[in-house]
Amino acid sequence: MNGNATENGQAPELTSFSRALADYEIIYSNTAHGDLDRLPPRQAGQIVRKIRRLANGLHGDIKRLQEHDFAYRLRMGDYRVLFDLVGARIIIRRIRDRKDAYG
Repeated sequence: MNGNATENGQAPELTSFSRALADYEIIYSNTAHGDLDRLPPRQAGQIVRKIRRLANGLHGDIKRLQEHDFAYRLRMGDYRVLFDLVGARIIIRRIRDRKDAYG
């Protein structure tokens, strides 16, 4: 039997460790683009750099959200990046000040 297949011939599921090493595609929603446009340029640049790092794996101050419209949040100083994870795609939904992020 091939070492890369299970007994039924299908590829094994990725473990959380191997998934953490995967590359992700970053997609910004129109709303997230608007959120970025309203931020001061310095903060917007810092946030974009932090979001780009997510493409190499889910690293940083990330928390899975419960009972919210978005699955995850990335904390970046006073700002929160709210995103969903769909397969190998990170979909940035909102970029908000922490006081407005969850309301």
